Amino acid sequence: MSDGVNFHGAITAYQAGATGQNILAGVIDDGIDQDSPEFAGRISSQSIDLAGSRGINGEGTHGTNVAQLLLGGKNDAGTFGIAFNANLLVLRADRPGSCATEDPANDESGCRFPETAIAAGLDRAVGAGARVVNISLGGEDPPGATLRAAVSRATAAGIIVIVSAGNEGDTTANGNDPNNPERFAQGLRDAGGGLVIIAGSVNENGAISGFSNRAGGYAGSYLSALGEGVCCAYENGALKTEGNFVFVLNGTSFAAPQVAGAVALIAQAFPNLSSQQIVQLLYQSARDAGATGDDAVYGQGVLDIARAFQPMGATSLAGTSTAVALGAPLGVLGGPMGDAGGAGTTGLVTDGFGRAFNVDFGGSLGQRRPDFKLSGAIGGLVRQQSAASQSLALSLVTAPGTGGTDALAGLSFHDAQRARTLAASVMTRLDARTRIGFAAGRGTGGLLAGERGESSHAMLIGDAAHEGLGFAASSGIGTIIRHNIMSNQYVSIILENGRVSGSRWQDDPLLRYRSGHDGRYQRIGAAWDSRFGSVRTALGASWLRESDSLLGARLGPMFGAGGATSLVGDASFILDMRDDWKVAAAWRQMWTRPDQHGLIAGGALWSTAFSFDVAKVNLVQPGDRAALRFAQPLRVARGGIDLMLPVAHDYTTGRTDFGRRTYNLAPTGRELVVEASYALSLFGGELIANSWWRQDPGHIAAMRNDQGAALRFTMGF
Repeated sequence: MSDGVNFHGAITAYQAGATGQNILAGVIDDGIDQDSPEFAGRISSQSIDLAGSRGINGEGTHGTNVAQLLLGGKNDAGTFGIAFNANLLVLRADRPGSCATEDPANDESGCRFPETAIAAGLDRAVGAGARVVNISLGGEDPPGATLRAAVSRATAAGIIVIVSAGNEGDTTANGNDPNNPERFAQGLRDAGGGLVIIAGSVNENGAISGFSNRAGGYAGSYLSALGEGVCCAYENGALKTEGNFVFVLNGTSFAAPQVAGAVALIAQAFPNLSSQQIVQLLYQSARDAGATGDDAVYGQGVLDIARAFQPMGATSLAGTSTAVALGAPLGVLGGPMGDAGGAGTTGLVTDGFGRAFNVDFGGSLGQRRPDFKLSGAIGGLVRQQSAASQSLALSLVTAPGTGGTDALAGLSFHDAQRARTLAASVMTRLDARTRIGFAAGRGTGGLLAGERGESSHAMLIGDAAHEGLGFAASSGIGTIIRHNIMSNQYVSIILENGRVSGSRWQDDPLLRYRSGHDGRYQRIGAAWDSRFGSVRTALGASWLRESDSLLGARLGPMFGAGGATSLVGDASFILDMRDDWKVAAAWRQMWTRPDQHGLIAGGALWSTAFSFDVAKVNLVQPGDRAALRFAQPLRVARGGIDLMLPVAHDYTTGRTDFGRRTYNLAPTGRELVVEASYALSLFGGELIANSWWRQDPGHIAAMRNDQGAALRFTMGF
């Protein structure tokens, strides 16, 4: 064939050691062109003339063309066969002198094949150790007892026999039934059982050829293959041409060797398969044609070698019982990982036939949808209530809802039914130098920023580097203790927990593994801040524990579905300048280690975030505020997870060897945000305008830049 099987892609057949060149395929026909370069060095020494003493060099071209389609060499000349590395057992069976009587005008003229010679060929194939024998012969007479017995012996020895269905599909002459294979093929199938495949012909569009006998009552053992317009006919060791035209081949005789070639190719690639499994695999992988399932025209369908070389049935990691669903994401990346692909993270899986395949697991973790914050920031009827004194500060944020378990203590029963509490916080004084605060539904970072007098500058899109966790999370309960150690110097202790997911994971492909609840996180940290004249500085460190996520990524059972531990370092400064100008900068560095669980053998991630602000009060009129921010949200700069994956498999012993492979989690995209805000008092409320430009949203290089503007008006009551 000029173009056969494509083995390239994310999933490839695993070749263990030798490439299987010792696979022997027999062809019972009228001999071959022994001098053809297509078979050089691959003709078995056990090849023989079974009907005479002429040798295997045939008078005609039929056997040569059949053998070329089955296993012609990949030698950069002409075309090549399906199993181009297999060895050829030539079993010449034409009656001496019969091929010389061929008359193109008479289908009944030409080569004749004694059944005794065909039977002897099958026995020779058994003795030589052939795996498949092609018989592109036929006739309306059923085979005799001698041949049937030989077929039985061959199939009992594990040889798969391929026989052509016949080319009488367009006639009922001589008692032919075009809706069934020829009687010769029927008889071989009856004698050999499940290891005899009857090959019918289809054209390039996959439609049954008009000349091909149909499957009929032998649909369970009938497989169609290209037998019409097959390239190319060979003559005298080269392509047969006339002018600029190349002769092509037609007939079920040339569909059969393609099926036989597929058998040899599969046996070569997967030495663990029995002959019964190879036949089952060909049927199971065949492309359905005609009526759904087995049908009386196409039988099992149309040969699909490429599909036969893809995993079939349930797949699992080689050497383990860990199921691997190759057609679905095996997890979801966290926001800081963006479009990380993990390319080159290869391992082995086995399918329902016990065949091993190399799989590149790169891309098996789905990208998280970028977090477009605008609708959440300006949508909904959110109400904030707050009160403060020198010793106590309270804040409560609610939205219309049904109350329920989200309602906080402190609301009356009536109010709890009417409002859904989003967040609440309280700060109170313990003594002259110590304050304590509690938060629900909001992070402790907001409380700490308020105590330090920091401002968010009313930004909608770009967060400061030290805000939040850096990935999708919903804060639960938090506590902060802040102590004044000396003049203008403070230390703070924070404790916080919450959920790693939320509504953003509503399309989580691993939902079925999560037992109906979101992953949790806990955070414990300490911070120091001080003011030296016009400069305010802060340093912080915290320990972050995720119970079953990795910087927000959800890793499925194949990866171990474990958690991670991170060390977080924060640094920031604010410079108060003349004329109400202010400059601020923040930096976050995170070091993360995944749990060594399941296939995860270790690894480390280094992640960074930064932000830089310029702000001005009283820019246009007294009391207005303007700010410009340039920021990069948390992004994995380098690193990944180390996986212990199966990398070698021995079909003979069943042993699987494992090796360490790194799944890179650093994205190629880099989100950068430039956002400007302006706020002024108006009509007893506040008018706030924002505009922004966002490169590579979610650290995904393929995402279009996000840009826009928003105008808000808020009023207190």
